[in-house]
Amino acid sequence: MTQQEFQPLIDYVDNWDKIEGVKPKNESEFIINFFKLLQNFPDDREITFDGDGSYFGKQITLEPFSFYGKSPRQLRFEIAYSKDRISVYTANHDGYWNPEFISIDNTKPEFTQLKSDLYKFLTRIFGL
Repeated sequence: MTQQEFQPLIDYVDNWDKIEGVKPKNESEFIINFFKLLQNFPDDREITFDGDGSYFGKQITLEPFSFYGKSPRQLRFEIAYSKDRISVYTANHDGYWNPEFISIDNTKPEFTQLKSDLYKFLTRIFGL
């Protein structure tokens, strides 16, 4: 897939960044487009396993289309995950706390599907 095919996700992040105050999280528009990115993750990319997460659990950093540093900043994400929680936030935070696009735990009905989709991605990329 090309960068242009992820334009809805880029636009979502741009609009989300403009929101003053409390940012929305767990919005279906973001979740759908984010998992579309994971399911179609490009070959010219960088994925880093960061070990222990900044928030909890384990963490990875995604930089799709990063070949020669061309990755759009809107598509750079960090994912913290554990068996009972998933968080997705921007990778553009210079070590400071940042609001999450997704913050979901196992008390929410949609957690099971999100966890399944995330673990399929991790298995495909890392062979876990």
